Amino acid sequence: MNQFSTYLKTMLTDTQIQALALAVQNHGMVCLYGVGLGKSTLARVFRSAGIHTVLAPEDCSTDADCYSVLDYPGAIALCMKNEPFSNALDKDSFSKEEIMAALEDALRCKH
Repeated sequence: MNQFSTYLKTMLTDTQIQALALAVQNHGMVCLYGVGLGKSTLARVFRSAGIHTVLAPEDCSTDADCYSVLDYPGAIALCMKNEPFSNALDKDSFSKEEIMAALEDALRCKH
């Protein structure tokens, strides 16, 4: 499992990761919401890799509270886990290749 996969598992459930993977592969919009940390960081990681379809509440042109989601047909809203990270993130950016490999791995797994 690559470091990005490990990072994702601290933020989302396996089922959510699979939904995220399908949405990203199909250029669908994904809105991250919920109490706790990590929404903005995760959205920034995707943006830094050139994937601009994963959004934090502040990207959704609403009041930007932690429950804000994009009002857009077909958008998927994923509620972040409110759990502490077991490991500190060694880096705050990942390549598009690392991200896509982790998402492809998630789709291959049967849960």
